Amino acid sequence: DRLYNEFIVKNNIQVFDAPAAYPQYTADYYAVFFADPDGVKLEYAFYT
Repeated sequence: DRLYNEFIVKNNIQVFDAPAAYPQYTADYYAVFFADPDGVKLEYAFYT
C-alpha cells in the first residue's frame, strides 16, 4: 500500500485495480494494477 499511497495516488497515475488480495493466483498474492506514462498496464505484486 505504500507504493500506492505515496507514489501512484500522489502522482495522479491511472489505476486499473486498487491494491487487493488475489487468492485465485496464490493464497498470499497482493497486487495493484496501474498505467505507465504510455497507458500500458503494469502490475506491482507482493507474495511470500
